[in-house]
Amino acid sequence: MRIVINAISASFGGGAVYIKYQLSALLEKDINNNYTIFVSKKNRYDILQNKHYANLRVISIPHFPYPLRILLEQLFLPVFNLLNRTDILYCPGNYSIIMDFSHEILVFQNPNLFFKINQKIPITLSIKRFFQKLMAIASMLKAYRIIFISNNLMEKATKGRLGEKSRLVYSGFNRVENVVNINTNIYKPYILAVSNFSYHKNYPALFEAFKILAYKYNFNGKLVIAGKVIDKAYMETITKGIRDDKKLKNSIVFLGSVEHNKLPDLYKNALAYVSTSVLEAFPLTPFEAMYYGAPIVISRATSFPEICGNAAYYVNPTNPVDIADGLYRVISSSQLREKLIKNGHKRILDFTWAKNAERILNIFNEVKTKK
Repeated sequence: MRIVINAISASFGGGAVYIKYQLSALLEKDINNNYTIFVSKKNRYDILQNKHYANLRVISIPHFPYPLRILLEQLFLPVFNLLNRTDILYCPGNYSIIMDFSHEILVFQNPNLFFKINQKIPITLSIKRFFQKLMAIASMLKAYRIIFISNNLMEKATKGRLGEKSRLVYSGFNRVENVVNINTNIYKPYILAVSNFSYHKNYPALFEAFKILAYKYNFNGKLVIAGKVIDKAYMETITKGIRDDKKLKNSIVFLGSVEHNKLPDLYKNALAYVSTSVLEAFPLTPFEAMYYGAPIVISRATSFPEICGNAAYYVNPTNPVDIADGLYRVISSSQLREKLIKNGHKRILDFTWAKNAERILNIFNEVKTKK
C-alpha cells in the first residue's frame, strides 16, 4: 500500500515526539508498505534523526505560520494523494484533510477541545480553540478510522457516537537519549514539576499547595520547575504571590525550558515528581519520572489514573490542601516512596512503541482488508 504521513504541523512538543518515536518503530516492523512523509524543514531532523529507510520518501517544505500551514495541508495534499494514488493518508496531528479521497486515519491527541476548564483564557485563544473544535469535529466525521491515545479522551471526544470508527492505541514510553549529567545538589532537597506554563497545567494550585507544605509541614526544600513560559503575562500573574513572599521567593526555582537529555538527573534526585494538571490525554513526563525512580504525586483528573495505574499517589488538583497533604505523605514515608517507585518500574513495561506500531499496522491492514 502507499501510505502518506502528514507531519507538517508536528513542529514541537508532544506531537513531534509522538511521530518521531512511532515512525521509527513503524518502519522497523513494516518493510512491505511504501511510505511518504511530509515534514517542515523546521522539524525534519527532530523527527527523522538522520535515519534512512528504503521504503520511506521524505518531502520537506518550508515552515509556515499556523493559518498558512493549515491552508497548505488542505489544498496541496489532496492533489498529491490523487496523483500518487495514495491508499492511506495518516494524520497524527488531530486534523484530517477534508477534501482528500484516500482512506484517512486520524490520530487525536489534543484534549483541550473537549474538556471544560474553569479558568479565564484570552479571547484570541478562545477563538482559536473554537475554530480548532470545528475542524476536529469535521475531521472525525471525515476520517475512516480515528485513533485516540487514551480511553478518557475517546469518551469525551466521541461520547460513544463514533464507536465503529474509534480505536484506542496507547503511546509508548520515551527513554531519554544522549543523557547529559547536570548538578542537582544546588537544589536539594526538592520536588520536581516538568511541564510548560499553560493554563491547564494548573500551576496556581501547585504554588498554593507548596505554600501550605512550607508553612504547615515546615518543608524547607525547593520546588524545581522545568518548563517553557508560553504566556509571559500569565506567568507574571500567577507568580506574583510567590515573589511577594519572603520565605517562598527563594524556594521555587524556575529553570525555564530544559533540554530533554538533561532531565534524567532532575528526576533521579527529586524527592517526588508532581503534576497538578487538569487536562491531559497521554502524559509523557510521568513515565520518565517512573523510569528514573522518582515517586509520583499526580492529579486525579482526566487520563492520569488510566495511564499511571497504581504507580502514583493521586490528589485532587483543585484542592491545594489535598495536594500538600499528598506531597507530605510521599516525601516523608520511605516505605510509600519505595512502593511507588517499584510499581512505576513495572508500569512502564505496558507502554512501548513496538506495541504502538503493531496496533497502528493492524489498523492500516483494516483498509487493505476492505479493499
